Amino acid sequence: MNGEPADHSDLFATSKRLNVKKLWDTFSIELKHAIPRSPYNKVYATINVEPDYARELIDKFKLRVDNIVRGEFSRYNRDISLSGFPVEKGKAIAVLVEAISIKTNETMTNKQSNLCKFHFTEYGIGINPLICFQWNENKVKPIVTIVWDHIGDHCAPKYSIYLNDKEIQHINNESIHEHIKVYLHNLQSGTKHVIQIIAKLSNGTETYRSDRIEFSVPKNESKQIAPITNISNETVLLNSADFIKTNDEHQEQSNQSISEHDKSRLRAMELYQLLCHEIVSRKKILKHYT
Repeated sequence: MNGEPADHSDLFATSKRLNVKKLWDTFSIELKHAIPRSPYNKVYATINVEPDYARELIDKFKLRVDNIVRGEFSRYNRDISLSGFPVEKGKAIAVLVEAISIKTNETMTNKQSNLCKFHFTEYGIGINPLICFQWNENKVKPIVTIVWDHIGDHCAPKYSIYLNDKEIQHINNESIHEHIKVYLHNLQSGTKHVIQIIAKLSNGTETYRSDRIEFSVPKNESKQIAPITNISNETVLLNSADFIKTNDEHQEQSNQSISEHDKSRLRAMELYQLLCHEIVSRKKILKHYT
């Protein structure tokens, strides 16, 4: 012994490394429905990490829909909404989140949550569009295709399409079909944009707005590009009626049509939202003249 204090730094580092590895191996991720239904093609979910402080070991979450990566989001997000799915009666989407470790080594591989399934019915309100890409013959710039379902002449006799907060196109009655498609041809590969659809009455009063959906125009045709899924750090509105069914509910009602009560409730919600928009519009007019 030379009287100098022992250097325990390597021992402490090893101990810390083992504790981090143990925490990574033992923590769990639970993905669950925030509510059993939603009024449009939009899923609300809650992400629980147990213990919660294990989030500090996560670099980010990846979202997988039907086993295809559809986006990434912050490790701190506990409530998320997802939109950008083709809505088909009886169609299910299988969603899970995957945690990516801040430590890039082979001993801390990605961890996945449970699989959470949602079934869509044909009934609902909302204009969150499906955004996908295809290349034209010159293969220089992709064509951006925006698709959404018409929500009814009574509340949407016209639509406005906004790109980066600027109106670029409007669609009137004669051009409206059950499934509406808009093509954007001049967006440069690698650029980022925000798209939003707004439904309006004939007098210009807004009735519904889609989410503001951010997307990047892909650079490479050879890379398989899934339709854009909009991921937001958002909690569900408490007064939302909903018409997305969970797996259990779908099994119970798979052979039943939607009840008259639910149809009436859906119509009542439509009228209520129209009334709210009309009140807001009138307040703006009164404010302008006072």
